[in-house]
Amino acid sequence: MSPRTKKYLKRFALGLILSPILVVLLVMLLLYVPPLQRLVVKETASYLSRQTGMEISLESVHLKFPLDLSLAGLQIVKAPGDTLASVGALSLSPALRPLLDKQVEIPHIALERLRIHYTDSTGKTTLGAKLEQAGIEHLHVDLNQQLATLGRLITQGGDITYLSTDTTKSEKESEPLRWIIQAGTIDLQDTRVQVALPLDSLHIKADVSRLQLERAEARLEQMRFLVARGELAGRELSYAVDTTRSTRPYLDYQHLSLHDYQLAIEDLISEKSILNMKLRHAQLKEQSGLKLIHLSGNYQMDSLGMSLQDLDLTTDVSSMRGDAAMPWSLFQS
Repeated sequence: MSPRTKKYLKRFALGLILSPILVVLLVMLLLYVPPLQRLVVKETASYLSRQTGMEISLESVHLKFPLDLSLAGLQIVKAPGDTLASVGALSLSPALRPLLDKQVEIPHIALERLRIHYTDSTGKTTLGAKLEQAGIEHLHVDLNQQLATLGRLITQGGDITYLSTDTTKSEKESEPLRWIIQAGTIDLQDTRVQVALPLDSLHIKADVSRLQLERAEARLEQMRFLVARGELAGRELSYAVDTTRSTRPYLDYQHLSLHDYQLAIEDLISEKSILNMKLRHAQLKEQSGLKLIHLSGNYQMDSLGMSLQDLDLTTDVSSMRGDAAMPWSLFQS
C-alpha cells in the first residue's frame, strides 16, 4: 500500500470517528438558534399532547448557552374549559456538569403566575393553587441520596384550596418517601389557605401575611420536621368542625376564629404526634372577645396532652405565670 493511500485511509478513518461527534455538536449548536427552538418546542408539545391526551401549548422558549432556559405561556388543558395547569413565566439555569453525576444544581429559579386546578377521577377531591411569584436560590438535588437543599425560597401571593368528600381508603400502602429536604430560609408572603374535609369534621381557613422559617428540615420517611426559628403573622385564621357559626358567648374550641395573630418560635421539633418548641411570643384576638397580648413558654405536646413550662401569659384583663398542663381527654364529651 502506497504512502498516499495510507494517508487517505487515515483521514477517512478519522473522519468516521469525528463525524458523529461533529453531528452531535452541530445539533446542540442549532438548538440555540431561536427558529429551531420554536420548531422543537412545537413538535415536543404536539408529541406530549398525543401521549397524554391533553392539550399542551407553550407560547415561547429561549435557551442560551449552556443551559440558561426561560419559557412563557405554558398551558396544560385536560378538556375545553378545564385547564389542569398553567405557568406565566419560568426561568432557570442548571449547571451542566453535575447532571452527569445525577446532581441538580440551579443557582436561581424564578416563577410567575402559576395556576393548578386538579379534580380526581371520582370528582370528590379538588385541589386549586395560585401563585403570583416565587423564587428559589441555590437549589441542589442529589438524586442518589434523595436529598434536596435550597438556600432560600420566597413566594408572593399564594392561594391554595383543598376540598374532599372522598371516604375511600387505599388498600395498598404506597412506598414511603425517603427524601430529606433542607432549607436555609423560607419566606411566604400574602398566602391564603382553605381546607374543607366535611366528612372528617375539619374546616380551616387562613389569611397569612407572612410565614418565615430559618434553618428548616423535613425527613419525610420519619415525618420529622425541624425549624430553628420561625415567625408567623396574619389577618385571619379559623378552625371549625362544621360550616355553622358559633353563637356561644365564650371560647368555643369547635369554632375558633382568630384575628391579627402573631407567633414567634424557636427550636421546633415535630415527629408524628410529638411537638416540642420554645414559644417566644404569641398574640391574637378571638371572636369570643379574648384578647391575648403575650404568651411565651416551653411548649410540649404528645398523644396524651399538652403542657407549657415557664408560662408567661397576659391578656387585656389578666396575667399569669407558672406551669400549665392539659390532657386531650378534657375535650372528650
